[in-house]
Amino acid sequence: MRESAKASTTGRGVRSTLARATVAMQLALRVLGPVASVIGRGARAFGAWLWRHREVSIALLVRAAWWGALVAWWSVAVQLVGGGEIDVQRALVVFAAGAAVCAVVVALGRASRLRWWGGALGSVHGMCAVVVWLVANG
Repeated sequence: MRESAKASTTGRGVRSTLARATVAMQLALRVLGPVASVIGRGARAFGAWLWRHREVSIALLVRAAWWGALVAWWSVAVQLVGGGEIDVQRALVVFAAGAAVCAVVVALGRASRLRWWGGALGSVHGMCAVVVWLVANG
């Protein structure tokens, strides 16, 4: 039996491995500790900024959600209109998620036209989900 293999089966080999791991962990903490501190301070500052400007932040997030729902609808609707093979489960999930996002847009949107367009896009998501389900099961 080789000496290194014999040492790894004894307590002496395990202790030396743990000692090396401990030294490596301490070194990593010395290096990564300040980095984590800077990231934490930056995250706190960003969170404070978001809280101070929450109306603008919510408005931007609601508009981004609406555009995201539109892109999701478009990506599946192109496949539907194209007449090619579509993944029914994926299409149903995309349409259901888009309808849920549009419900959030209607609930949180401040502008009436945004709420109206959110409701319209959510309805389109729902209708497309029904069409996909009928085509797949009909």
